[in-house]
Amino acid sequence: MVSVMVFLGSGFQPLVSMEIEYAEGFSITSFEEYTRVEVYPAGRAEKSEHVSYYLIHRERQDFMRVFSLVADRHPAVPVSRIIGVPVDRCILLSSTFLPPFRYFDELDRIAAVDHIDNLYDSGIKSRLKKNGTLEVGSGSSLDLEMAAAIRPEIVMVNMIEGEWNAAAKLEKAGMTVVVNGDYLESTPLGRAEWMKFIGLFLGREAEADAWFREVRDRYLGLAGMAGQIVEKPSVILNVPLSGRWVIPGGGGYMARFLEDAGAEYQWNHSPESRSLIFDVETVFSQAVNADVWLHQYGAGSIQDLVGSDPRFRRMKAVRGGRVINNDARQSGAGSNDFYENGPYSPDIILADLISVLHPGLLPEHSLYYYRYLE
Repeated sequence: MVSVMVFLGSGFQPLVSMEIEYAEGFSITSFEEYTRVEVYPAGRAEKSEHVSYYLIHRERQDFMRVFSLVADRHPAVPVSRIIGVPVDRCILLSSTFLPPFRYFDELDRIAAVDHIDNLYDSGIKSRLKKNGTLEVGSGSSLDLEMAAAIRPEIVMVNMIEGEWNAAAKLEKAGMTVVVNGDYLESTPLGRAEWMKFIGLFLGREAEADAWFREVRDRYLGLAGMAGQIVEKPSVILNVPLSGRWVIPGGGGYMARFLEDAGAEYQWNHSPESRSLIFDVETVFSQAVNADVWLHQYGAGSIQDLVGSDPRFRRMKAVRGGRVINNDARQSGAGSNDFYENGPYSPDIILADLISVLHPGLLPEHSLYYYRYLE
């Protein structure tokens, strides 16, 4: 647990003690005149590998003095990583970065995104289009010249490898890159806590901290309720593709959701946070007797599933009508809100799962991200 003091507004008085309770990918340390944010590609346990950003509130009358102070104290840090907040003219290269801007009514600070029509949230899409927000593409299709011409204060990117990693070429073109590792978190609350990370760059620390506390309390309340259940239904995840069945590791994001929802997950004892890949027969031997089947990507109905593999008719979850997709909020273009706003709403996802697994616990709850296949 990392406990720090944050500062907000023109008074720069200690506001609250903001704890990073669950996220492993970043930490915050506040000094008297600035805040240091460190991002860890492999989690805080691997502190030798990290990227540091130094944030200074623009409203300070002595902003340039503090800027020089940070530069002198940390000569190895590129000056591009000494950033005035709140940031303006941002380029965001992932849909998961946008919801905090909407929550804090800061969409006007977004100058460009990767692809507007790939977003699920119609409110965000219409606002961005009205604002004249540009599209710069992503990965190998990133329009570097357009991005540079925007003159962004920051470009926020995912911490990924391969052709989708645009950080190096963006930095080479003179732009300030802020890496965000939200999707690497292995717990639902850890992923949601990246709201605080984005809140810092928007100068909205207080709101981000208060928002997270409310989500955390609702989540823990629901998990505590489900934790009292003795009989736990068994769950299988995903659907096989190209002869392989990809299963979330027991140390990962979805496995934690299932544990907190009071489910029995056959691979819960595997320590990996990454996905596990098996042949279809290995997983099917476990899946055939699972009570609930979640996340059938691309399947619109039970008939779609059994049409892809007749063996699925034998599955207990299929015979019992307990096949559930996470695409209740999916646009016609295929954008799924489970992956856009869902990371910031783990309490709603958990309520959905509890409702599916233990219908009597939340009789008033209506499914939000999930739906039963018919």
